[in-house]
Amino acid sequence: MIYDLQDIPAETSNIRPRTGQISSDVRVSVAIQAEWQRIFHALAVPEYMDAWLTMSGIEGLECRPEQGHADSFRIDFLIAGASPKTIFGTCIRTRPDEISYLWEKALSESTARSLVKMRLRRGPRRCSLHLIHHGLWGQKECEWYSVMWQQSLDKLRALMEHSSIGVALSTN
Repeated sequence: MIYDLQDIPAETSNIRPRTGQISSDVRVSVAIQAEWQRIFHALAVPEYMDAWLTMSGIEGLECRPEQGHADSFRIDFLIAGASPKTIFGTCIRTRPDEISYLWEKALSESTARSLVKMRLRRGPRRCSLHLIHHGLWGQKECEWYSVMWQQSLDKLRALMEHSSIGVALSTN
């Protein structure tokens, strides 16, 4: 089960940029030939995020539920020549057709928080997924997340559409 919006702690529901830095948003959309419930499930279950989440320049990525915290997950990844990194997230259902991640990554002296909102627009046997990642700092971070989310949603589309074809062929 995912959190509902009213279950979010007040200190994390209001994501703000760090003082002195400009906040930017990343926006990515993709149309997927699959039922919206399947897509929603792939977005909400950490074990399925491994299949579609892609990050440029990393050697390995693992997404798993965070022990002892319902609807929380962690993404552990390795970048060549650097120590392992972790992003912590909490999955929240903000509307019937929308899911959000509270996204946190540890910095040297603080925690950077941002918010990823994904809205599904339903259609017959297809839907469109619109993602906005709020609260990023700096052009470099925005560019990196823009590439990451575009590649990840393209991979999600490919997985969902390939899986739909396999299901259709096996039922005929």
